[in-house]
Amino acid sequence: MSGAGTALTFDARPVEKIPVDLLVSGVFASELPLRGTAGRADWRLCGWLSDLARRDQLTGSEGEFVLISGDARLACERLLLRGLGERQRYDSHAFQAAVREICERSVALQARSLAVGSLGIEPDDWVHLASHFVEGLAEGLGGHAMEVRLSIAEEEGERVGRELVRCCRGTSVRVDLPARERAAAGLDAGGERPGARR
Repeated sequence: MSGAGTALTFDARPVEKIPVDLLVSGVFASELPLRGTAGRADWRLCGWLSDLARRDQLTGSEGEFVLISGDARLACERLLLRGLGERQRYDSHAFQAAVREICERSVALQARSLAVGSLGIEPDDWVHLASHFVEGLAEGLGGHAMEVRLSIAEEEGERVGRELVRCCRGTSVRVDLPARERAAAGLDAGGERPGARR
């Protein structure tokens, strides 16, 4: 793909503190208390998301979307929740589909930037699911320019960064690693290995 594409950056801050147009989170069906990004947002919102879930206005069913206006307690302008279905059925393909559909919805909402937290996976799984994440981004954004901030702990940044750079080659997604992660991964300022450009 061509065009401005997607700039994927890392942010070690808690995901609910990243200033973006759209904060996205996954929610599993019938799972209370909420976990991951949704749980952090719920805590900031004094349990409001849990109340929605108890009233069946947030079910976590596969493909469900709930859009919530921003709140002073969150750094985002809007919060987008996507139902992930049953946790035991959530695999790499379901993860990629969730990323793709979130990106499609983000484009429809004319978001310029979005922050991504766990999306139902554990921190150790980012390395193994990097290709699915990148493919979901590229498919869902369809070449639209977007700033995507991945909230990930600093200790995971180097491993995940290396794998994301590898997976992004030949796509419209560009990884902008912090200087420390670039150096540790043996990359130059442009995110390439020295001498890799033709």
